[in-house]
Amino acid sequence: MPPSASLRSISRGPRSANVVTNGPGTLYTLLREAFDQLRRERCDLAAAFGDFLLRTLADRLTLTRRLVPTLSG
Repeated sequence: MPPSASLRSISRGPRSANVVTNGPGTLYTLLREAFDQLRRERCDLAAAFGDFLLRTLADRLTLTRRLVPTLSG
């Protein structure tokens, strides 16, 4: 399973998800201030992180589109 990424720090909106694991795990956080600093100091790395988030969201959207017809019956 790919890492989970919270969009709260990107969208500046309220937190909208919880993380549940079936075993031990590691949770990483990136505060908005730290992301802003990353964008100022290492825009190449911030862009790569943004690309990662977009790919992750696209993959999850694709999976959801496949699962909805199955789950709805």
